[in-house]
Amino acid sequence: PQRRIESSVTSTAFVEKADLDRSITIDGAVEEKLLLGPGDEVYLSYPEGKPPQVGKRYSVYNPGRVVKGAGAYVELLGSIEVVSVKQDKRARGRILEATHEIERGAKVGPLVTRFKNVPPVAPKVDLQGSIVAMLTKDQLIGDKGEVVFVALGKNSGLEVGNRMYV
Repeated sequence: PQRRIESSVTSTAFVEKADLDRSITIDGAVEEKLLLGPGDEVYLSYPEGKPPQVGKRYSVYNPGRVVKGAGAYVELLGSIEVVSVKQDKRARGRILEATHEIERGAKVGPLVTRFKNVPPVAPKVDLQGSIVAMLTKDQLIGDKGEVVFVALGKNSGLEVGNRMYV
């Protein structure tokens, strides 16, 4: 029988390079204060042609250590809800929660913060890949439920539910 495993990300996450490149930035606040927290309204700049969705919740984070060619570890700071978007200008959001101080320049984007196990699926291809990152701070990987990132892209044939040996 399959054991249910669920992992939550509360302080550190990993963002792929493409998502990091198109992230939104907090570039101002309605009130002139240095540190921002729950209830504060902020201004968001977004990449051209990629506005955030009104009413959607996003994670707030600061990029950290870069994993060459894959992305970067990020420190989670809190969450934000987008309340309005002006075409080709700025968006406005409200900070919903903060686990750390939030400052101008923090990045905003959709992040997966809960990982659930899925039923096994038989692989259609024989693959080998390298683990390029993990969410724990330990140097050893071994416990069930640890989240690791494997250098295999969408076109590799890997599917959700495929099991891999380490």
